[in-house]
Amino acid sequence: MNEALKPQRVTSVVTLVDVVPGTASAGPAILTSSRVRLRNGGERTITEKVPVPDDALWHRLTSEVSKGDEIRITVETDWSDPDLPTRLADFASVTTPLAPATAR
Repeated sequence: MNEALKPQRVTSVVTLVDVVPGTASAGPAILTSSRVRLRNGGERTITEKVPVPDDALWHRLTSEVSKGDEIRITVETDWSDPDLPTRLADFASVTTPLAPATAR
């Protein structure tokens, strides 16, 4: 497999906005938000829906964290798939908040 097409993982600190239980047509997911600092010094909130296809990870997440909590998430993207599916690979509670990331 081409190294550039291997699944890539990115870890970031986000706020858990909501948990979305699975339905017949879609699996469970989380809604997250994070703030990024813009080049002009302003800030922007980014909201993202992240699928959670792993049942054990879903049950751990829903039992350990609540809406509004800051969590460190690791998201994996499969670059070999033309649809670029992204999923939650892991998470951890955050006790000390981090400064907003700087946008490129």
